[in-house]
Amino acid sequence: MHSGVPSEHNPSGRYIAYIPRADRAERRRIRRIREARFPRLKHLTDFDTSISPVDSATIATLAAGSFIDNGTPIVLLGDSGTGKTHLLIGTGTAACQAGQSVRYVTAAALVNELVEAQDERTLTRLVGRYGRLDLLLIDELGYSTSTPAVPNSYSKS
Repeated sequence: MHSGVPSEHNPSGRYIAYIPRADRAERRRIRRIREARFPRLKHLTDFDTSISPVDSATIATLAAGSFIDNGTPIVLLGDSGTGKTHLLIGTGTAACQAGQSVRYVTAAALVNELVEAQDERTLTRLVGRYGRLDLLLIDELGYSTSTPAVPNSYSKS
């Protein structure tokens, strides 16, 4: 940090905070993880493949994130308690660390958000915001229940 005295490197004498590039990259990574809205932090490296049918090759594929660049959708199916949410959050965390924009949302919360946006006439803006994400993680698809407004919101498109 420079002093408040004018100098060759700080002619105005104003305080200037120098933030190393590594610190800025770390703050961006932390911001991306916070903006993803994960309910808790999980990493793919912490996933226990010994109690799951998911093998280490699948974990490596999720961690690499090439499916994001290719635009390939991934669907995780399985019984309750098999680690789908862990894999979803871990994949999202890896994508955030790789510089991708990510958003985690449950299916019920997403449907509610879309219905509210439609009611408030801001649906186009909301869809645009989601469309700019590199990775959208939708969890708990099998747990969602639809309200009477939901089918109508899909049929009007």
